[in-house]
Amino acid sequence: GQWLATSRDNSSASLEINGPDGFSTSIPLSNPVMSDPLNISSYVALGSGETMGVGASSANNSTTGIIFNELNQTWPGLTLTNISDSWGSVTTFLSKQYDITAANPDIITIVPIRDYKSSSSSVWQSSYPTLFDNLASTGAQIYVGVMEIDPDYICHIGSGPAGCFQYGEFQTITEKNRIITEIASSRPWVTLVPLSDDGPEHPEWTDGNDDFTDAGHQAIATAMLHGINGELDARYFSIEANYTQDLSTLSPGNYEFEMQVIDQFGNIADDEVSGPD
Repeated sequence: GQWLATSRDNSSASLEINGPDGFSTSIPLSNPVMSDPLNISSYVALGSGETMGVGASSANNSTTGIIFNELNQTWPGLTLTNISDSWGSVTTFLSKQYDITAANPDIITIVPIRDYKSSSSSVWQSSYPTLFDNLASTGAQIYVGVMEIDPDYICHIGSGPAGCFQYGEFQTITEKNRIITEIASSRPWVTLVPLSDDGPEHPEWTDGNDDFTDAGHQAIATAMLHGINGELDARYFSIEANYTQDLSTLSPGNYEFEMQVIDQFGNIADDEVSGPD
């Protein structure tokens, strides 16, 4: 038998047999084989200093390195193309479209932390739709990290050990989040990933040059992976299990065979075709 389930479902299946004279038995289908229809072989990272690894003690401790290494555990042989520069912006990303598409990406991450400062809201409004639409042909899922600022961390309202955000900065980030949310809402291949607004509480996330330390890189990567894995874990797998029944052991008569799939909560899955199999 074959059924579809997500990795979260933790499903199992059984063969239900009903026959003459009240005969009824349920046989668990053991040793199921799961086939993943999704094959991720290429990952492209876009961004600025964070995705370049500035401030990290090693490439493996950088935002991009951490994301790549975790994805590579699920999809061994994954290739990484890191297209970043110190002040990566949407304008830069548009100029690198050939390099992006040449990598045949399955996943693209964009961490535009510097772009919140370097590009105007009008540039975001006009350029991000173009970028997303031009990259749609790659078939890649695009994950964009969006900054979120807690109003409690606005200067003169509140602060943490690492300081506070200026009100003008808060307004700019809020406006750009509104723009990118509106753009992504009509593009299902674009997923927005909230990035932590706890920076004021964590002075250890940045160094004296305002670059992210290993702890800061880890915080960004963890947030991005949470968004990536949350979506990928919801994909459907094809699961197949077999059972052989010796019909000579059954009494003569009509029998009905039905495969039943149940999740970890005891919910019975809908059958694609009603009636006995």
